[in-house]
Order: sequence, then structure tokens, then C-alpha cells
Amino acid sequence: GGGGTAVIEAGPDPSEDFRVNTPAMWPSLGGSDKHLNGREVKHPQGRALGGSSAINAEAWIPPSAAVVDAWEQMGNPSWNWLTLAPYYRKSHTLVLLDAWTSTHLAWNDTFKTLNHEITGDPFSGQSTGGYSNPSSVDPASKTRSYSVSGYLKPVRKRGSLKAMTGTPAQRIVFEAAGENHTARGVEVLQDGKPIIITAKKEVILAAGCFRSPKLLELSGIGSSQLLGSLNVPLLVDNPNVGENLQDHLMTGISFEVKEGIEAKDPLIRQEPDAIQTALKMYAEEKKGQLCLAGIGSHGFMPLLDSESGDGKQEQDELIDQYISEGDDPVFKEHVRELAWQSSTTRELCDSWRHPNTPNVPWLGAPCFQRRLGPPKIGSNYLPHPLDLEVYARHILFLQTLAKTEPSASYLKPDGKRNYPTAFLKNLDDAKEYARPTSVPGYHYSGMCAILPRDKGGVVNERFLVHGTKNLRVVDASIMPLI
Repeated sequence: GGGGTAVIEAGPDPSEDFRVNTPAMWPSLGGSDKHLNGREVKHPQGRALGGSSAINAEAWIPPSAAVVDAWEQMGNPSWNWLTLAPYYRKSHTLVLLDAWTSTHLAWNDTFKTLNHEITGDPFSGQSTGGYSNPSSVDPASKTRSYSVSGYLKPVRKRGSLKAMTGTPAQRIVFEAAGENHTARGVEVLQDGKPIIITAKKEVILAAGCFRSPKLLELSGIGSSQLLGSLNVPLLVDNPNVGENLQDHLMTGISFEVKEGIEAKDPLIRQEPDAIQTALKMYAEEKKGQLCLAGIGSHGFMPLLDSESGDGKQEQDELIDQYISEGDDPVFKEHVRELAWQSSTTRELCDSWRHPNTPNVPWLGAPCFQRRLGPPKIGSNYLPHPLDLEVYARHILFLQTLAKTEPSASYLKPDGKRNYPTAFLKNLDDAKEYARPTSVPGYHYSGMCAILPRDKGGVVNERFLVHGTKNLRVVDASIMPLI
């Protein structure tokens, strides 16, 4: 046929699905993690048009300028905060609430009491402190705003665009030629039968952090050793494919609220009456708990007390103690700038934003037994001692937030907590609490890193896969550092 754009998706179209995230899942990927007490760690993915934007927690939280500037310093010209900030702003429209809820105000005022009031616009890339973060929810319809509703739906009626759902991609088909190969199409399964969709111009891969590297490897781009063991013909020998997997780790403490304070507990426990009440309120009035995103308040925090004399000295001593001569040189260059940034959310969770093990597979490189099989992911959270030192300090801070006014007025002073071990007395308690309670932040990235090939890269600064002329990767797997 004529020229146009084909959107190839293994899952269904969930745009009219009331439970948009529930049925639209890839099988959970996971494996045990020796650093998290051997627990199995699950890694869900969106299997639908819109990918994981159809199932995420809808929190709209910007990165720090230091992280984005590090992308340029790692070898990507013009990939810096100054260049990208206008596009962060362009990508959303901010609609303010008619009125702030008391819990939002309490969150912000608690940080103010602790001298951690937000220092500026969270989208400035420079601010620290507590604030109420935007949510990716359409303010008029009270529905999820994601890549389908925001980008695909407005152009879906174009004759040159075709969305092919229920069509799993199998591999990219190449015309081998010299050092840079040309992608000529994509082999897919349609009604269970393999067909090839030809490409006249480009193939753009956005299969997610786990499956984009899988498709590259199934197409012959990856480690010659791995592909040889799987009998996949080698096209481009690049051992960086599927490496450098990064994520944010998070944990939290649940505090018992005072009588009369509304909480989400009945919904979390899946109590039938609570679910029916919430469904009815949402369907009839577009109000209630089902209108809320997963995270509504946030805080950017440096290492606690790191700016004071004693805290700064402790910071430097920890870095000197735990960063060895063998650590990655790029990491060593940026660790003092990045290692002390963390996040705190209103559910009193802590997220460790900049883990200190770059350029190694955090969760392992994908290995494939069959084309439709899920990648094998071996988890490796908290392997570096500095990670645990910083993470534990922020876990302790959750207790400080809970006992500080005005947040303290919502909680029972001696109330129940989610675990008996959640009553933390010192740093060692926080470290012990971290391992059995932490879960992924589900911000998987890095496995097709945008870096020079000799520095661990899979794509160049224009998203082109090294060794190809017209194959690009454009999902979060390209982010070299988060």
C-alpha cells in the first residue's frame, strides 16, 4: 500500500476500558533478590496501546537538572537541562485545583515546620522540599491522561495511520550492508501467523525497557556470546544491549489515622462495600477515591542534614568509605552531586532516586528461551553499601514527618503500623526494615542507553541504534541515568 505509519501493539486497545490498568498487563516478570532477603520481585508492564502509561500511578514528577545535565557529560551533546526544560513544560498543561484539601496543606506545612519548605518551582530542576505534585488526570472527564488519550486519539482518524493491536512483534528484518544495516520491516504475529510489515523509511521501537532490548537481540543486535548461545544470527555485536538496567527503589511506613479521618484502607483491602460505593460515586458524579492518582504529594530531599557542618562531613566520609577505586569513573565523577537526592511521597514512602551501581545490570540482562516468552530478570537492588546508608536515613525521616505538626494531628500517637518492625529506633533498624519491605519504583530504564558505543551505549544522541541506518529506540530504556 501507500506510505503511512503503523503502530504495532501486542496488547489490546484499552481506551474505552473502565478498568484501564487491570486487564492490560504483561505477565509479571520477576526473580529473587539476595539483597532483599531473597524475596521475589515482580516487574509488571503495560500490555496495551499506551504501554505502561496506561497502568502507572499518574504522578507527574520532574527530574532534577543535575541528572539531565549528567546525560550530556556522559557523552551526549546538547542533552542537558537547558535544552530539554522547554519540552518538559510543553508536554503538559497545568490545571490548578479549585481548593486544596486539608491533607495537602498539612503535607506542605509539615515540611515548612521542618525547614524543608519547597524552595521554588518543582519544574525548575533546582528545587528541594515538600509540595503537592500534579497528576496525569484529565480535569474535565476525571479520566487517566496517557499516551493514547493525549497523542494517539487526536490523530487516529488520519488515513495514513493504522493501529494494529493484538499483534506481537517478533523481530526487526534487516538488509545487511557494511557497518550500518537498514531495517526493512518488522515480523509480527497476526492471527497467530507470521507476516512482515515493510518499512519504507524508519522503524521506531518503543516496546519498553525490558522488551526493546529483547527485540534488538532477537533481531541480531546484542552480545555475540549471548546470541550465539541462543542460536540467533549476529548482525551487530554490541554487548551493551540489555545492560545498565536502573530503577528507583521504594518502601514506606503506614501510620494509623485518628477516627474520622478518611483513608484508602477499605479499597486497598478490596472490601466489596467500599468498592461498590467508590464505583457508584465515580460513575454518577465523577467524584471520590477513584478520581485520585496514586501519588498526590511529593518531596525532593537532599541527604538529611547534608548542608550542615556535621552532616556535610558525614556525607564526605560515607563517600570516601564506600566508593572504591574500582567503581565506574562516570559514577565517581557525579556521585557527590547526585547521591544525596531522594524522594518522599504523601503515603510516607521513601524512594531512593540515584542508586550507586551504574553500568551493571540492576535486574539482569534478558535471556530468551522463545520469542514470545518473557525476558528473565534477576533482581539486584541495594548491592552497594552506600545505597543502604542513604536510603536508611530517609526511611528514618518518615517517622519525623509523622510526628511533626500539622501531619501529626491526623495520626494516633501510639497507633498501629504496617509491621512490628516499623517502629524504628535507629539507623540499624531502618536498614533492617529496608530489605524485607522495599519494592521497585517501576521506573525501569537504561537497557538501551543513549551513549557512545564505547561508553556503554546502544543508541546515539539521535536515537539511532548503533550499527543501523534507520532503527530508533524512543522509550525509557534509552535513559542512561535516572
